[in-house]
Amino acid sequence: PTTGLDDATLANPKASPATTAQYIVTVTDANNCTDTDTVLVTIDPNPVVDAGPDVAICAGDSAQIGGSPTASGGTAPYTYSWAPTTGLDDATLANPKASPATTTQYIVTVTDANNCTGTDTVLVTVHPNPVADAGADQTIAPGGSVQIGGSPTASGGTPPYTYSWSPSTGLDDTTLANPTASPTTTTTYSV
Repeated sequence: PTTGLDDATLANPKASPATTAQYIVTVTDANNCTDTDTVLVTIDPNPVVDAGPDVAICAGDSAQIGGSPTASGGTAPYTYSWAPTTGLDDATLANPKASPATTTQYIVTVTDANNCTGTDTVLVTVHPNPVADAGADQTIAPGGSVQIGGSPTASGGTPPYTYSWSPSTGLDDTTLANPTASPTTTTTYSV
């Protein structure tokens, strides 16, 4: 067949078949004598690549990326190359740990034993952390109470916010942005 050949009349045509194909070449000389030979062009399948689902992390956190498995099909063993490498613990692993400072799209290129390649991408979205403000230190008389927390107690990040004050001793509600504190001894509260 001539399918997949750039020019069937050349001595050395370029073969680019879509599937494995056997080509027969017939050579004819000036005396009209002929000979034939065959060559088999095998198409190795590319590896199937899965960079894993898109993930979201908070600033300063990390997530493992890559599929389960990251590579299949083709011919093992596989090599992995993630780009960009910024924020990755090892760009040559199938499932590296990603800790980017900003939202980053990573692309993984997998090369199999036959030098066939495949690629896929994963998006790691980085959400900013909220800023907590427990407010200024307060002094109260024995038996007194005071509202604590900043103004506002939370900013940045992505509202709405949830609050968790500790210790709970002496607080009217540990889940409020600005609870009322009535401690019986000097207490340091954290939010």
